[in-house]
Amino acid sequence: MPDLATDLIRRANDARGRQSRWHPLWGDLAHVMIPRLLGFTDAVVPGQTQTDELYDGTPMVAARGFANAIGHLTRPEGEKWLFIKAEDEPLNNIDEARVWFDAVNNLTPMALDNPKSMQRETTGQTDMGLAVFGTAPFFVGSAQNLRHLTFRSIPLIDCAIEWDETGPYAFHRFRRMTARQAEDEFVRGRKGELGDQARKALADRKFDTKFTYIHIVMPRHDRMVNNVFSSNMPFASYWLEEESNKIIVESGFHEFPYMVPRMDTAPGEDMGRSPGMIALPDSNSLQAIQETLLVAGERNANPPMMVPNDGTLIEANMYPGGLGYYDPTLAREIRGNPFFPMPSGANIPITRDMQQDIRKQVFAAFLRDVLNLPVAGPQMTATEIIARKQEMLRGVGALFGRLESNYIAPMIERVFAIML
Repeated sequence: MPDLATDLIRRANDARGRQSRWHPLWGDLAHVMIPRLLGFTDAVVPGQTQTDELYDGTPMVAARGFANAIGHLTRPEGEKWLFIKAEDEPLNNIDEARVWFDAVNNLTPMALDNPKSMQRETTGQTDMGLAVFGTAPFFVGSAQNLRHLTFRSIPLIDCAIEWDETGPYAFHRFRRMTARQAEDEFVRGRKGELGDQARKALADRKFDTKFTYIHIVMPRHDRMVNNVFSSNMPFASYWLEEESNKIIVESGFHEFPYMVPRMDTAPGEDMGRSPGMIALPDSNSLQAIQETLLVAGERNANPPMMVPNDGTLIEANMYPGGLGYYDPTLAREIRGNPFFPMPSGANIPITRDMQQDIRKQVFAAFLRDVLNLPVAGPQMTATEIIARKQEMLRGVGALFGRLESNYIAPMIERVFAIML
């Protein structure tokens, strides 16, 4: 009968296998919208250029604009967007409770804005992931010294998620670390014990040998309610070394620490759908059109030459200032220069019109027309500006309402519980 470590590793890999059905689609999206996250279907070398086959950056610009809109509408800079109060409304009218909640509403934004927490970087990456992939997991916890919060974005390629009817049920995170990194992370940092393979690598001074570590968080069903130890908390946490088939750290969480916001979901699917998926066909068409335009433009700027095969003395030199030698007898017979450019017949203006239309379609998929209000000026009254803003909010209200419930609210509840 398999032991717990074997069972957990098999469960994580099974979940990863089921999620891999999304990898081809995510790879296509990353290719044209967020190349730095390639690697779903092909291995990527760190530092390798990812934009060699891209000719039009419109999809990347549109996705970035939509991600910025998510951040502005859910966490507006310079405005108070976080409010915490008691569910029991009469408590909010008690003076002592009101003073306590005022302190909470002041301290929580300070903790979120602490640069060490990396909240801004993580939520920015989450916004971009939602715009392109529709699903963007991240971790919310506390530093090991308990002095500040910790936010970490988790790439989709490095995790696998199990779902139930209420949302994420279990989370499996895969990390590749060297033996030295693992020693610092788990032995010195978490008082754990490395597996046999990593210990052997350290003993042989092969510090840069990499191993796979899996972090699994799931509900703990068999526990003593009044027991306060981390190994008895509502959510079990296991770090495993896959090569050694061993649990190296066991602990727990009071709340589920991984947030998995989704932009939209289709019936029967767990992973989210995104505006990027709507824009994907047009984004691919843009690459083909821009490549065609570049070739056509180059042909017009440097057209292929027609050269008689029996009237030239040497091959025509096509570089600037190059000389082409031909038989003057042939020139007299044809009454002109035997070298002349080949007409391409390209209609660049029509192709440009097609390109502009498709660019508009890509921006429309990312709701640019809805989210970009006209600039206030003499042509608009204050009443009209307010009306247009209300119209915009009606257009995106349902979309950002979902983000409020599965992104911002769980994140703040987790932060509040940690600080409490």
